[in-house]
Amino acid sequence: VAVIDDGELSWARAWGVVEAGGEQEVTTETIFQAGSVSKPVAALLTLSLVGEDKLALDQPVNQVLKSWKVPDNEFTRKQPVTLFHVLTHQAGFTPFAYGIPRSEAPLPGMAELLAGGIRDWPAVTVESVPGSRHAYSNAGYCVLQLILEDVSGLSLHKLAQREMFGPLGMTRSTFDEPLAPEVLATAPYGHSLERSDDGSGRVPVPMDDKADIAPGATGGLWSTPTDLALMVVEVVRAWNGDSDTLISPALAREFLTPQVDDEGLGIFVSGEGPALQARHSGGMPGFICNLVFYPNTGQGAIVMASSGGGMNLQQELMAAIAQEYGWPGFLVRRTLADARPGQLEELVGKYALDVSPNLVLTVAVQDGSAIGQINEYPPFKLEPTSEPDLYVLPPQSLEIEFRRANDGTVTGLVMRRAGTSGHHYSRLEEPPEE
Repeated sequence: VAVIDDGELSWARAWGVVEAGGEQEVTTETIFQAGSVSKPVAALLTLSLVGEDKLALDQPVNQVLKSWKVPDNEFTRKQPVTLFHVLTHQAGFTPFAYGIPRSEAPLPGMAELLAGGIRDWPAVTVESVPGSRHAYSNAGYCVLQLILEDVSGLSLHKLAQREMFGPLGMTRSTFDEPLAPEVLATAPYGHSLERSDDGSGRVPVPMDDKADIAPGATGGLWSTPTDLALMVVEVVRAWNGDSDTLISPALAREFLTPQVDDEGLGIFVSGEGPALQARHSGGMPGFICNLVFYPNTGQGAIVMASSGGGMNLQQELMAAIAQEYGWPGFLVRRTLADARPGQLEELVGKYALDVSPNLVLTVAVQDGSAIGQINEYPPFKLEPTSEPDLYVLPPQSLEIEFRRANDGTVTGLVMRRAGTSGHHYSRLEEPPEE
């Protein structure tokens, strides 16, 4: 854990062991997988090149891509994919998540990966008019990585070392995969939670290869909370007009301004004034990461854990830090309430996960309660709160916020833990009744 206060790194602490049942302790120097927190890091590297006039936000990406091009089709002919579309998850790329076991390293290069034909990975193309739809995209950040590498002539890691890691003193961060043997030796094992032999509970089980491998810009960063805090501190300084080491104050403003929904330029942003909050979470098999900060108050924290079960733990830690340091607008405790007449019926329908549309959340009303179910997983009850469109799942420390169009129609939802960006679902159109 690392905590930021008054615009500076306040403290960092580490707890636990590298491998469940072992004795080697985790320290503040131990690197963890950051998962999708890699995305705002890649976005900041992109903005650093924008500041050097090597890229432009409104530039069609095919003007700078060299080793692979976005395939031309009916959608791109209406609107070419721009760098802005990629950063804000509006390019409309084929939804897909990439990752391989470490024993099968290395990953193919980005151009080869995007072309498809490897494993069961599809060729990446554009499936909707760019700019018409906001859908979180791992494939989009693979494209972003290729843009960075094609424009700079450097690997993602070497570019990050030049633009960010070196200048900011982030000595424990790397995009280099597979990790060098001496680096991997000091990294923790990722852990899954599995039922104990006697069925009494769940126990942490180390992953065979310590950790899987993901493309760098989508989820391949290894780092520490301290290093990520140094990055946040620099962004806050730029936001306040006190530094341009990484990005200019003007680009910091764009980075932390909502562009579509609660999406900034590669990071989620909500609130205003002192309560303006930037955040991103990340997860890889066996690892979780959560980053939250407030640019106007200079507060924030980063939590990283080497267990898939660390999500609930990081939520409790973030809530405790938020309470201790008085973070503005970080609502943690919810007040249950009775639903008004007709409130639950408005939610009934099917909602597809934007990044993986085959995961469908169905909401129905049974015996006066809203019941949700994702595919064939066990159903769960949505408890209404004092905020009409906000529901909680207390046993899972989850909340669901339904989103509406201007006419009040429910169009989607976000499932999250309090203070995190969560997962976006879009409501599916129901077939007309015969």
